[in-house]
Amino acid sequence: MAESRVELYKEYRKEIQNSFKDEITTKKKTSDRVNKILSESDQEHEIKKSSASSIAYNDLIGAYELYDKNSDTYVSPLQKRHQRQIRYIIFSSIILLVLLAATIIVGVIAFGG
Repeated sequence: MAESRVELYKEYRKEIQNSFKDEITTKKKTSDRVNKILSESDQEHEIKKSSASSIAYNDLIGAYELYDKNSDTYVSPLQKRHQRQIRYIIFSSIILLVLLAATIIVGVIAFGG
């Protein structure tokens, strides 16, 4: 086993992707865009002759936004609880109003008002 684990799994991913010859998945498209951004940033770093081997902050955020674009926005548990409480209060109020109206109607009919 001269191959490292990373190389082995990279080959497995390529095999899996090649099994979908006609289909190009969204993840593949996004990965291609990220690779393009990273290669562009590497080219920019080579042009600048920078001694640091890092990625520019804007490139990193751009790559993150590509992956994060489809994810749902975070809603805190307290906000969810507050929304449920509001729905409960509104629903309970409607039921109480209907019961109150029904009681008044039955009272008028029963006692002849």
